[in-house]
Amino acid sequence: MYGKPLILRHRFLARTALYLVPLLILGVAGGVIYLNRELDLQQEWREVDYTQYESVRLFQEYLRIDTSYTTGSEVPGAEFLARELAKAGIDVHLERLGDRHANLWAILEGEDPRALVLHNHIDVDPIRKPDLWLHPPFGGVIAPPFIFGRGAFDMKSLAIAQLLAIRALKQSGQPLRRTVIFLATSDEERDSWLGTRWVIREHPELVERFDVVLTEGGAAEAISLDKVRYWGTEFHQKRFVDVWVCGAERAALEALREDLMSPEYPKGRRQLSPATQRFFKIYAETRDNPDFRRFLRRPEVFLERPEYQKLSRKQQLMMRNALVPFPIEEDPEGGYRMRVILHLLPWVELEQGWQELFPQGLSGFSFTVDVPHPPIEASPLDHPVYQGIHEYMGEVHPDIPHGPLFLPAVATDARFFRAAGIAAYGFSPFLIVSSDSAKIGGVNERIAAPPFVDGVELYRGLIRRLALEPGAP
Repeated sequence: MYGKPLILRHRFLARTALYLVPLLILGVAGGVIYLNRELDLQQEWREVDYTQYESVRLFQEYLRIDTSYTTGSEVPGAEFLARELAKAGIDVHLERLGDRHANLWAILEGEDPRALVLHNHIDVDPIRKPDLWLHPPFGGVIAPPFIFGRGAFDMKSLAIAQLLAIRALKQSGQPLRRTVIFLATSDEERDSWLGTRWVIREHPELVERFDVVLTEGGAAEAISLDKVRYWGTEFHQKRFVDVWVCGAERAALEALREDLMSPEYPKGRRQLSPATQRFFKIYAETRDNPDFRRFLRRPEVFLERPEYQKLSRKQQLMMRNALVPFPIEEDPEGGYRMRVILHLLPWVELEQGWQELFPQGLSGFSFTVDVPHPPIEASPLDHPVYQGIHEYMGEVHPDIPHGPLFLPAVATDARFFRAAGIAAYGFSPFLIVSSDSAKIGGVNERIAAPPFVDGVELYRGLIRRLALEPGAP
């Protein structure tokens, strides 16, 4: 159908910014934005001994473990999580896959055997420019008001919040209404072949208990600390397919790349799903611009009108297929190669997307295609757990609109759970600085201590609500 057979070039799946946790989506930074200017005004935080908080101490310890896929190992990270769970009397299953990879899960049984799964991944991105770091990447250094370290955002901070949430449930001694599973997986930074995808394939007896998954991917938008405009829980994201185009001559690949990047190159046709329309209509009510509100309320009407061109690129990506060509590089097997990532709308089959994005084919080149993820449905917004998040956020932050979020340019493991028929939602509890969110996977990755401490408590309360309290879903 596409020339060469669809095969996996696993060793080429180095992650790029495309796959990072949400950065700026619809002008939104992951978590609620703590503006640097306002943090600088909070001088009292500079005098705080952050190590008085157990959450910070555990976070530092976890950050000090090199779990990167180039120089580190996930096994010590999994062992750290296992020890902390065991201290609370929680039985843990730790699965080692070779010398450097591991998955871990722990189950708190509840009245309902269908489980709420708290998912995180153990691995982190590599350190590509260590000389530019202000502090050791695996030092867990506190330089008020920040905590520095690779994985501070992606995603050891949320892992600690989940760890402390399930530990608090166990220590409460109260019977759970819903079973809760803590799940830490491997290999997410390289497409989860030994992590989430492995667990789904190799442990059906565990996965059949998964009712709903909470993982990374949430985002929020703020103008200032006292005016947070939107707190989004991720429920839908695009599909991504890696294509490696190979050729004997660099010049031919350079010419192809120039064509693919040209503004005149054919764009995928504009289309909407009911889930995307619902997101737009909810999000529209938080916008100040009346023209933007009008478009988002009825995108199906304005899709082919000039107003569409006024949207940002990320907004447009929610309504069409697209591709991203990367720079040409030498192919270890000879000649040259170019990586092209296809951004496919979640419901689009690969064949349809291929025909839209390569209307002239790839004549004259050989290519390989990563095993494509199947089309996926959005997680339902009427699911009791999503509704529970919505209600809880309305109580904790009544002045902040909460709603769904569609990720158009980044991916999380939620897509694999959804492909397996399991509802999954990305939720971030942290109040973070927008400029810091841009450091995910880059130099000086960090998180401000105030939002980290507050976010851990917020998450603990949310999980208690979902799993334990009367009226929980």
